[in-house]
Amino acid sequence: MSSIEYMEEDILIPRLENIAFELINKLKSDQIEYKVDALNKLDLIATALGVERTRTKLIPYLTDYKCEDENVLILLVDQLARLINKVGGSSYVHVLLAPLESIASVVKYVTIRDKVVESIIQIIQLLPKGQFIDYVFPLLKRLSRSKLGTGRCSAIGIIPFIYSLSDEIQQNDLRILFTDLVNDSDLMVRNTAFQILPDFFIKLKPKEMKSGYKWFEKLSRDKEECVRTNSINSLICLSDRMKLEQRKQYLIPIIERLSQDTSWQVKQNLAIKFNTLSESIQHPLSLIIPFQHLIASSEKKVKVTMVTQLVAFSSQFVLLEYPETMTTAIIPAVALFVMDKDKEIREMISNEMIGMATLLGNEQTTMHLLPLFSKLFRDDDVRVKLNMMSQLEILHKVIGKQFVSENMLPAFNELSKDKDWYIRNRMIEYIPFLAKEYGELFFHEQLFKQYILWLHDPVFSIRKAAAMNFKHLAVIFESDWIKKHVIPGLNELAVDLDSYKKRLTALFGFSAIAEVLSVNDVVESIVPVLLQLTYDPVPNIRFNAIQSIELLHVKTSMIYKSKIQPVLEELIENDKDKDVQFHAKRAMESFSHWRRRRRPNL
Repeated sequence: MSSIEYMEEDILIPRLENIAFELINKLKSDQIEYKVDALNKLDLIATALGVERTRTKLIPYLTDYKCEDENVLILLVDQLARLINKVGGSSYVHVLLAPLESIASVVKYVTIRDKVVESIIQIIQLLPKGQFIDYVFPLLKRLSRSKLGTGRCSAIGIIPFIYSLSDEIQQNDLRILFTDLVNDSDLMVRNTAFQILPDFFIKLKPKEMKSGYKWFEKLSRDKEECVRTNSINSLICLSDRMKLEQRKQYLIPIIERLSQDTSWQVKQNLAIKFNTLSESIQHPLSLIIPFQHLIASSEKKVKVTMVTQLVAFSSQFVLLEYPETMTTAIIPAVALFVMDKDKEIREMISNEMIGMATLLGNEQTTMHLLPLFSKLFRDDDVRVKLNMMSQLEILHKVIGKQFVSENMLPAFNELSKDKDWYIRNRMIEYIPFLAKEYGELFFHEQLFKQYILWLHDPVFSIRKAAAMNFKHLAVIFESDWIKKHVIPGLNELAVDLDSYKKRLTALFGFSAIAEVLSVNDVVESIVPVLLQLTYDPVPNIRFNAIQSIELLHVKTSMIYKSKIQPVLEELIENDKDKDVQFHAKRAMESFSHWRRRRRPNL
C-alpha cells in the first residue's frame, strides 16, 4: 500500500480528520481552484493528522505530489515553510527538505526555483548542528547530479549560503562541486553559475580566490554570448575583492578580450558598466585599450553608450593628473565621435562636448577641442547645430566670446531659416542672450536683418514670438534703440493693408515694447497706431487692438477720456462684430475700475 493510501485510511475517523480527508481529495483534483483551497489549509490537514503522521504521511505525500501550475507550486512552497511546528520543530525540520528538493529538481520557472532555494536555505538555518552534514550535503549532491538542469541550478543557488557554514574540508568539496557546475553542458546551468558568482566571491577567503579567477575565466570564454554578457556584473564584484596588482594580472586581460568580443551585446554590457568598472579597478590607465576598442566598435549601440560614458571616464584622468592620456587617448576618441558618419552619434557627442570643455578648462579646450567645436557648429545635421546653440552660455564661459561668435554665426543663420518652424522658434529664444552678450552693434550688424525677416514668417507662432521678443530687446538696448529701429518697422507693418497678418504682428510688437517704454513714449508712439487699428476692416485686428489698449490702461489713463473713451464708445455702438463690441465694453470697464481704485490716492 502506498503512503498516500495509508494516509487516507488513517484519517477516516474523527470530524477534523474528515475535513482533512476532503482537503486531500481537493489536492488530487484536476481543478486548480480546489488545489489552491486545499493548500491554503495545509496547516489544518497537519493539525488533524498530528505531528507524527504529518511527518510520516503528509510530507511523503507532498514529496510525491505532482503539479505544473506555477501558482500552485508557489503556494505549496510557501505553505511548506509554515509547517515547521507541525512536524515537531527544529529537531524534525529536515523532513521538509524532501518535498522542497522534489520541487527544486523539476520546476521550470525561475521565480519558483528561487523561491524554493530561499525556503531550503530557511530550513537549513533551523537545522541542529549535528544534522547539517547528514541532510544538507546529500541533498546538495543529489541536486547537482539531477538529470534536469533546473535541479543543478537550484544547487548553485544553495552553495554560496552553506559555504560559510562549512568547515575547510567541506568548503573544498563545495568549490569542486561548483567547478563541475561551471563546466556543465547545460547553458542554463552555466548562466546561473555566472549570476551567482558575485554572491560566492564575497564568501571566498583571499587564499581561495584563485578558484574564483578560474571560474570567471572559464565562464567569460563561454561559447554562449548570454553567459559572457553576464560576466560583466561579476567583474565588478571580483575587482572589489582584489588588490591592484591582482586586478592588472587577472582582470585587465579579460576586459580587453571582452571589449573585442564578437557579440555586440557583450560589448554593450561592458560599455554600460565601463565607468563603474573603472572606478572599481581604480586604475583607469589599464582600461585605455578596452576603451579604444569599444569606441572603435562597428556597432552603433556600443558607440552610443560609450559617448555617454566619455565625460565620467575622462574625469578620472583629470583627477589623477594624467594630461598626456587626455591628449593621446581621450581627445582622439572625441574626434572619432565628432566625425562619425552616423548623425545620432554626432548629436550625442555634441551634448557631451560642454562636459569635456568644462573638465579640461579654457587652456586645454582652446588647444585641443576648438577645431571639434567648430566642426560641430558647421555639422550637416540640424540637431547637432541646435545642441551647440543651446549651450552658448556655457561655451562663452569656457572658450570665450570671440571663438563662439565666429563659429556660431553660420550655424545661427542656417538654423534661422530652417524649414522646421520649431527650430526657427528656438533661434528666436536665443536672441536676448546674444543681444546681451555681444551688444547693440553686433546685434544690429549680424542679427537684426534676420530678426526682421521673422516678423514676416509664414508661421504665426514665429511672427508672434519675434514680436513679443522685442520686450527683452527693449530692456537690453533701452528705449532710444527701440524708437529708432523697432517702432518704424512696426508702423510699416501696421499700415500694410495687403496683409492682416502683418498688422496683427505689429499689434503683438507694440504690446510687447509698451510694457517697458515710458508713459510719454507709449502715448506718443504707440496709442495712435493702436487706435487707428481699432478701425481695421478685419474684426480680429480690431479686437486685438482693443485688448492691447486695455492692457495699457495704467500708462494711458491721462488720455482715456479725450482719446480712448470716445473710440471705445463708438465701437460699442456702431461695430457690427459682437466680439469687437464685447472687448470694447470690457476695456471700458477695466479703465473705469482702475480709475475708481486710483481716485482715493489722487
